[in-house]
Amino acid sequence: MPVRQFVVSRSSEGRYHVWISIIMGGMSMMAKETGIMVFLLNLGYDFYMQWPNVKRTISEVRWNPESLEFSSRVTKVLTSTGVLLAVRLAILQGSLPRFCEQDNPAAFHTSIYVRYFAIINRRLFAG
Repeated sequence: MPVRQFVVSRSSEGRYHVWISIIMGGMSMMAKETGIMVFLLNLGYDFYMQWPNVKRTISEVRWNPESLEFSSRVTKVLTSTGVLLAVRLAILQGSLPRFCEQDNPAAFHTSIYVRYFAIINRRLFAG
C-alpha cells in the first residue's frame, strides 16, 4: 500500500508542476515575445530527462507508463503554447510586435560594425 500511495502522490504532483509551468510560461509570454522559449526549454529538458523511457518505447515498439505520461505533458504544453500564441496575437490585433529606434538605437545605426558589436555585447553580457 505505501508504494501505491507514493506513486499516486508523485503522479499528481507532476501534473501540478506541469500546470504551474504552463501558467508561469504564459505570464512570461504575455509580458515579452521571448517568453515562448520557456515552453521550448521545458520540453527540451523533459525530453532529456525522459530519453531512456522514450528510447525503450521506440525499441520495444510499445508504450510504457512513463512514456504515456511524457506524451501527455508534451500534448498539454504544445496545446497551451498554441492557445497562448493565439491570445497574444489577438491582443496585438493580428500584427507582430514592431520595434523602433528607441528600443535599441545601435540596431538602427548605419554602420554594420556598430550593429555587430551591439549584438555581440548583448550576447556576452546580458545573459
